[in-house]
Amino acid sequence: MNLSTDLYKLLYELRIFVLVFFHLSLLKSFSQNSKIDSLRTIIFNYEATNPNFERDTGYIQHLLNLSTSFCYIKLDSLLAYAETFKKLSEAIDFEYGVLASNKEIGNGFMLKGDYERAKEIHFENLERA
Repeated sequence: MNLSTDLYKLLYELRIFVLVFFHLSLLKSFSQNSKIDSLRTIIFNYEATNPNFERDTGYIQHLLNLSTSFCYIKLDSLLAYAETFKKLSEAIDFEYGVLASNKEIGNGFMLKGDYERAKEIHFENLERA
């Protein structure tokens, strides 16, 4: 009788643990998507309200934040936003932007498994800094 009570108690605790773990994992994934949506909204509203706006360092910084938000979600989007971020930074001679975008591009290739390309980009970045 004592063994079966302990078994039921253990199964009950295991079930509670699984439910809590499942709910916490859902919260993390939803919070990441809301951050991406917020950053996209900031960027697109900035473009929509100011059709002739200058792509300044503030705008470029929002692109960097958006790019890093895709780190473990969608690597192709990370690379696409980082490339855009790099081109805009080069256009206005924003050195920090170029270095940060190269870092993100290198990290993206590393996460994709292209270690040689990632190493090349990081070494180029090191020489530039």
